[in-house]
Amino acid sequence: MTVLGIRPAFDPLMGTLYGASRRFRRRPDEQLMNGTLTGHVAPSIEYSAIEPDGSPAWLQVVVADINRIALLPYGWDSYGAEQLKQKAAIHAIELLERMDFGGPAPWVSPTKDGGMHLEWRCPDLGLELEVTEHGDVTVVIEDLGEITEWESGQFGDDQLRHVLRRVTSS
Repeated sequence: MTVLGIRPAFDPLMGTLYGASRRFRRRPDEQLMNGTLTGHVAPSIEYSAIEPDGSPAWLQVVVADINRIALLPYGWDSYGAEQLKQKAAIHAIELLERMDFGGPAPWVSPTKDGGMHLEWRCPDLGLELEVTEHGDVTVVIEDLGEITEWESGQFGDDQLRHVLRRVTSS
């Protein structure tokens, strides 16, 4: 019998405006033997918003993507890339909240150092954010063929807010 290492699902909404409750479903073939879980745990996370209207659609998509990439093992790129760090996911969502982001959902991927990469492509505009576990943010925009890059703190800045508004209105 092989005991599988189990990595719990992330709670990327912890500490944000949104609340979360975590539930785990056990597959029928799973057993609990002498306090050791064998088999595979399929995380099932239910998020509910503190706001009465519920969480925005973009947030639901981002949380699902975060939990998908959180399950990638160490070395997922075959070059020793780290697993996604929960703090990076939390910082990314908090940043978007602080910037009053309204959607659409970005394409989400991990970075080799455990951070998170968020990317949007719109007509004449591309935006990429890389968020580290410490909350550092690198911003790259391609606007009508011109590329601009800068470092922003975990609270964002006016220039980033402006670009995110353009993404929302596209």
